[in-house]
Amino acid sequence: MFEGPPPSGREAFIVWLAPKAREMQRRLGIPASAAIAQAMYEALTPSGEPSFLAREAKNLYGMTAAGTGAGNPFWDGRRVFRGDREWRVYRSYSDSVMDYGHLFYRVAAYHPALAYLDNPAAFLAHIVPIYAPASDGNAGYLSAVVGLIERFNLTQYDVPRAEWALDPNLTGGRVIA
Repeated sequence: MFEGPPPSGREAFIVWLAPKAREMQRRLGIPASAAIAQAMYEALTPSGEPSFLAREAKNLYGMTAAGTGAGNPFWDGRRVFRGDREWRVYRSYSDSVMDYGHLFYRVAAYHPALAYLDNPAAFLAHIVPIYAPASDGNAGYLSAVVGLIERFNLTQYDVPRAEWALDPNLTGGRVIA
């Protein structure tokens, strides 16, 4: 499948990313609106240009290369060093989106957020303290990401629960009520 690079501009980025985020929600239940908003925050510069990680590593969420790629179907362990950290490098942008969604099933600390898949703001409120802690300089992260959902009406991209076909191989067999 051909995947061009992320376009410049927030509106164009949303249109480009929405199909990938919707597919991730169908397979994992993670709100597409939250995935799009976090990618906008992480992968676009303040002027709306794709970041280095987005362009060169196909990393839309600032996923660090902590741990290994073993057992992760979306990240093969490739890394790039930039600044003071190593970051994940993906084969495709779809893999970056799927790895983001898969993270919330792989890491037990995120499991409580899975009770809020129908409420993107509540879902984000449960993941952000772990994903982007204020102690790391991210005090405004949650309000900024929720603000993007509201400003760009991103909930229009959320997939109705009736259309979810959760992949038990990716959810660890979890059934979301």
